[in-house]
Amino acid sequence: MNRVAAPVREDCDGAIVAAVSVTALKARAGLDALTRDVLPDLPTTTETISREPGWRP
Repeated sequence: MNRVAAPVREDCDGAIVAAVSVTALKARAGLDALTRDVLPDLPTTTETISREPGWRP
C-alpha cells in the first residue's frame, strides 16, 4: 500500500487536529503516481477544510 497525507488545522492556533490521506494498493497506484496525481491537490483540499472553522494561514 502507498499513502499520501496532509494536515487539517484548527481555528485559532493552527494546531493539527486531523489529516486527510489517500491510500492505494501498489498494484493500482504506485507512490510515484500518487505523488504526481494526488499530492499536488491535497494541501489545497486540506486548507479549504481548515478554513471552514476559521483557520487562516
